[in-house]
Amino acid sequence: MPRTKTKHLSTRVDATMCRIYRRVSLEEQAERRNGMDAQMDTCVTYARKHGWTIPGETFADAGQSGTAPLHKRTGLLDAIASLQPGDVLLVAKRDRLARDADGTAIPMIEHMVRKRKAKIVSAAGEGSDGADPNDPSQWITRKVSDLFAAYEVITIRFRTRLALRARRKRDLITGAVPYGHVLRDDSKITVTDAKGKRNKYVDPILIKHEEEQQVLAIIHQLRREGRTLRAIAQHLTESQVPTKNGGRWHPFTVSKLLKGH
Repeated sequence: MPRTKTKHLSTRVDATMCRIYRRVSLEEQAERRNGMDAQMDTCVTYARKHGWTIPGETFADAGQSGTAPLHKRTGLLDAIASLQPGDVLLVAKRDRLARDADGTAIPMIEHMVRKRKAKIVSAAGEGSDGADPNDPSQWITRKVSDLFAAYEVITIRFRTRLALRARRKRDLITGAVPYGHVLRDDSKITVTDAKGKRNKYVDPILIKHEEEQQVLAIIHQLRREGRTLRAIAQHLTESQVPTKNGGRWHPFTVSKLLKGH
């Protein structure tokens, strides 16, 4: 939740007004990296150094990825909407604004801020730094910082795809057990922890489930006969064919199985 008050806030009224924005993704929350409090302390220290006034309200997007579309970044949009001519939008690092791979979000954010006759400043010194934002050295610093943020996003996605592809080639499960398959018995071991026994999967390997494979064959046959997704789902439900989780059959579920998911 955004912190709305802090003992560090300045009471000066003749200084530049500074709007602080913070963001952490779900992964950063879990790993306690780039925390909200740490970002706040960094921004407050920087603002005090420059004699900027910090209003009581700050803005934040907790648990929100930097790759999320702008319409989901309500904290950032509120921060921009609060800017008045001459104000500063202060972040601990520029990647708190966005980390998009296609490089469109940051220019859009900068355009929105410029329209309000304000400017963006990073406490990490990645461009602007309280100086003329049109200075060529400041411009290249900002662009390099944004490029590295985008590069990191692309690298993470690329490595994830490679890892998933390698696991699929070894018939290893990469998510929930798909319909038509089960885990091979030696793919899991039983361990005991403080909460009691539980299964721990070790390189879980999929094998075909014969009965579910037969159901898949029926689904494809009914589809070839021209049955609608709803009709197939109704047929399976009326025939008391169990789903993977024991619930009812739905057209969306049938569609996914037909597509091989």
